[in-house]
Amino acid sequence: MQQMARTRLTARKSTGGRAPRHPLAAKSSRCKSMFVEEFGMPTLLWRVLSSMGYPEGREPRYYWDKEQLGDGTLVRIEAVVPTSGGDPVWGGWVYESRGATPFHAASRAAFAVLRDLMERFPQELAHAFAGVFPRGDPYTSVWDQSEVNALQRSADDDQHSDSAAMSAMYALMKTYGGLEHCLGCLSGSLLTVQDEKRQLQPEFDTEVERLQAELARMTLRERSGDPEEQ
Repeated sequence: MQQMARTRLTARKSTGGRAPRHPLAAKSSRCKSMFVEEFGMPTLLWRVLSSMGYPEGREPRYYWDKEQLGDGTLVRIEAVVPTSGGDPVWGGWVYESRGATPFHAASRAAFAVLRDLMERFPQELAHAFAGVFPRGDPYTSVWDQSEVNALQRSADDDQHSDSAAMSAMYALMKTYGGLEHCLGCLSGSLLTVQDEKRQLQPEFDTEVERLQAELARMTLRERSGDPEEQ
């Protein structure tokens, strides 16, 4: 999955965050792209950053390589959003993600940055990209809906959204966030099993060698005893 891959926050420059658990290859040895050839989360992220003052030339960069996952491969990507070059609050982000393809992994990383923007700068995001992003955090808040007429905008809807487009984005981000959570749980379990398998591999190899040596000794004893039996 992603093929069960998870998006993991790594060190966010000047905004906190966690260090990566696994070392990444040097950027010079990895592939690099901005993933703006087709519309998707990377393009949406860059449009949002541009609307907030990011100049051309400071687009997010995505560095990726492949890693073995069972009989297949998984793309591991590092998304780097530079500082804005102006406001020190916009100190940049670094996210690590995984996916079945480079674009898939980049989309997950871009979504993680957008989610962080919505959590930390809801007002700025709503004003800079007017008509699209709602105010508030779609991952923790709930918009109560009228049971009488679901077609009427609720008080929560009016408070956090100025248009149908904002409400649609709220629903989209909330749904995507729920999927990310489920996939993250599954992929986390998968990666844990892989780690356990790697830890048990030396013990398994030692036991195989012991059994092979024991089998060789038994075979030798049987052969040395053949003449006596005859």
